[in-house]
Amino acid sequence: MKKDPNKYPPGWNYRKVASIIKFYDAQNDDDVVAEIEAASKSKETVMVQVPRGLLPEILKLVDRRKKSA
Repeated sequence: MKKDPNKYPPGWNYRKVASIIKFYDAQNDDDVVAEIEAASKSKETVMVQVPRGLLPEILKLVDRRKKSA
């Protein structure tokens, strides 16, 4: 078998990524809507719309926060 050229974050590997892709590829439109609605009702997460150009800076802030927690 050919070596996987991809680099994964700690705890991730080809099998994990492939299983997530398979899960989302198998979802129908109703499943997608249900997942989005459930996420929007969660008290643990917030969905925020931001200009695309700000996203890299926001992700850096989130990463910094995770590392300091």
